[in-house]
Amino acid sequence: MREGSAVLARAFGICLVVYSYLGGLWLDRHGQRFGLVDVVREWLDRPLGIGEDFGVLGLMLLLLASGHAVRPGLDVPRLVRIAVPAGVGAVLAVVLPLFGGEVLVEPLVWVVAIELVLWPVGALVARTPAWLVPLVLLLLVGVFLLVGVPPGFAMPVVLFPLAVLGLVFGDDRLPGWASVLFGLSVWGLLAWTEAVVPGVAQWWYPLTALVAVLVFLVTLRADDTVGTRPAVHWLARRSRWLLVLTGTLGWTVLGFGLPFPVGFPLALAVVLLVAELPRLRRTSEVSA
Repeated sequence: MREGSAVLARAFGICLVVYSYLGGLWLDRHGQRFGLVDVVREWLDRPLGIGEDFGVLGLMLLLLASGHAVRPGLDVPRLVRIAVPAGVGAVLAVVLPLFGGEVLVEPLVWVVAIELVLWPVGALVARTPAWLVPLVLLLLVGVFLLVGVPPGFAMPVVLFPLAVLGLVFGDDRLPGWASVLFGLSVWGLLAWTEAVVPGVAQWWYPLTALVAVLVFLVTLRADDTVGTRPAVHWLARRSRWLLVLTGTLGWTVLGFGLPFPVGFPLALAVVLLVAELPRLRRTSEVSA
């Protein structure tokens, strides 16, 4: 299990998230159209059966990568890497609307929340058989489905099993056949969720999860080559910052009222620049 693993999956996932929630969802929420987005929907989204402009596919890839990176024990540096962007994102989500900014909280917040929930799992993984913790976590999701999913909690129920599956894929103690069984169990939970949670069936999440797992496994094979490239490495390292900034600063900039062909590149530039600020600050401190 390596924090630096699944670099390509994390980079590809955050690209899909930014495209979907900074582009496609903004247009839908504000009754606008953009030709390029329409073409992608017509020729890729609909034929593949993956809705929401690939946004949920991106979220699933991020959580597969996050689960894959869980290490045995309490990894405090990893907690810091999760909590600091989460804290900044929370502050921005509260402060920006006070000054007229528009923000998007769901479903982006669930990725950070699931990562925080998953963090202490490393301590349990170190002390138990490899199969036990993932099994218990999936059983808890099943219990949640049995007693009923509260309104507004459908998305975490959909996403959380993918993080657990990433944990399975990242544990070298588990044989391949066990990973297959866990994968089938996750797919079964998603199909069950689709059947019992109102409003979920229309999005075909089991299909999206299947594509996410296949893409994730392929990207793992390519990590030693493509994953070492600077752009890919940068996106992976900044993925949590990009996630929280997309729905806060990105949406606020789009809300300035500029035409979308102008507003989207501007919002994207702001998100990318601010995501780089923590590294620039550390570099300046080291130079000083």
